Amino acid sequence: MPKPLYGNKGRNKRESSGPLRAGDEVSSGDWITLSPDATMSDDMRFDEVLAAFAQEIGALDAERFDAPSGTRDMVASSFIEAATSRLELDCEAAWIELLQEIVEEQACIPLGCNDDEASAVGAKRVIVALLRRRVLCNRPPPPHPLAPGDDVLAVLAEDGEWHQAKILPSNSDLCPAGSSADKPIHGSAVLVRFLEWGKVQRTAAQEVTRLASAVDDDDGDASAAATRESHGVCQMCARTTRLTFHHLVPKETHHRYLGKGLPEGLLDEVPIAEPTHHFLHSHGVLLCRPCHSTVHRFAPNGVLAQRFHTLERLLAQEPLQKWAKYAAKSLKH
Repeated sequence: MPKPLYGNKGRNKRESSGPLRAGDEVSSGDWITLSPDATMSDDMRFDEVLAAFAQEIGALDAERFDAPSGTRDMVASSFIEAATSRLELDCEAAWIELLQEIVEEQACIPLGCNDDEASAVGAKRVIVALLRRRVLCNRPPPPHPLAPGDDVLAVLAEDGEWHQAKILPSNSDLCPAGSSADKPIHGSAVLVRFLEWGKVQRTAAQEVTRLASAVDDDDGDASAAATRESHGVCQMCARTTRLTFHHLVPKETHHRYLGKGLPEGLLDEVPIAEPTHHFLHSHGVLLCRPCHSTVHRFAPNGVLAQRFHTLERLLAQEPLQKWAKYAAKSLKH
């Protein structure tokens, strides 16, 4: 099993000694999450956020940002509270929405010249400043450690397919002598029990994934629910196996487009595209579970919606091409 694919992990390396100016590069990568830097105390994080905001927001409206009412402290505190509590903050679009909410809606300080596009550019500048100060990072959120009792998907040794299972304690007495659970596995491994057959198996950690993180992004959709249990040809690796439905514009991002517009370029490539519930919920592809999970590890949902909203765009990415070749050759049908 190859290492997880996470898309662009590089940080913006542009050095700066002052606020970004019009025309400056503001690209900040695909994954953007709160930095897990254990060496940064709460006070240090607050100071770094305050400094980044003073650098970019203060440059736009110094009088209001430095007001004696404590606006700057309120903005920084509100940002940190939201950043540490909202799990959906994983890409540029999500952080832009948060900054617009806190800075423009709550503090009434414009991030741009009263224009949506200028506001987004202003928010990007703040994001870059936060990345440089290591408040944010270009890494996917760390996975939660598996624990006994967790519901997971695991690869069954007999067929090489993913099936629902439950994590058992490593010293469980449910492990029969001479079973596959007794066989040594190089690297970390976990003990699982497959729900359908009751079989206990010791499984390599990379072949176990938390069920909550692997559930199809079609929950609540009746037609897609039926698809989850169907078999057919995966549109990525071309294996004939159990299929899941992948929304090319992930459901988590639909609120950004419903009745408003479509991701840039989508209408050019899909002429029937429209920002409606019907289209966004039906625009998708059928992928096997491993390919589906790999796509969601490749980039956060906001980036998948913005840049990888067709099958052709996904298959044009070299990391996904390599994965598809591996899956077609190495995973069982």
